[in-house]
Amino acid sequence: MTLSLSLYERLLINSVHDPVTGCFVWSRTLNYGYGQISVDGETRRVHRVAYGMFAPIPDGLVLDHLCRNRACFNPNHLEPVTPAENNLRGEGCMAGYARRSHCPLGHAYEGENIWMKNGARRCRECKRIENRRYRERKKAEAQSKVA
Repeated sequence: MTLSLSLYERLLINSVHDPVTGCFVWSRTLNYGYGQISVDGETRRVHRVAYGMFAPIPDGLVLDHLCRNRACFNPNHLEPVTPAENNLRGEGCMAGYARRSHCPLGHAYEGENIWMKNGARRCRECKRIENRRYRERKKAEAQSKVA
């Protein structure tokens, strides 16, 4: 006699509930912090499987862990968002740069002081300073060749 567990039962048996955070934390195989489970012979991410049991994941959207715990699969802790929104909410480089309000020299990233280069914000005041120094250096080089 073979005992066959439902997918829901497999999720519950292989997880730990954290009463403080409310997270259902996957206790089995993790890949980059995300739980993995085999469904119909295919390896899938646990949080996507669990969310899909309650609501469809809209095309083109990914699930953001509102609790910031990748191993959590509590559907109440997951929100479908665009990949760009998910990246900006995270802790990665792109999110960090997007949250900056000033350039490294302290000039505000606002209004006319912003220009875009290769999809990244740049500070116009810093560019003016850089151009001024370049012109002064070239002028000094030209004068030293004449003398």
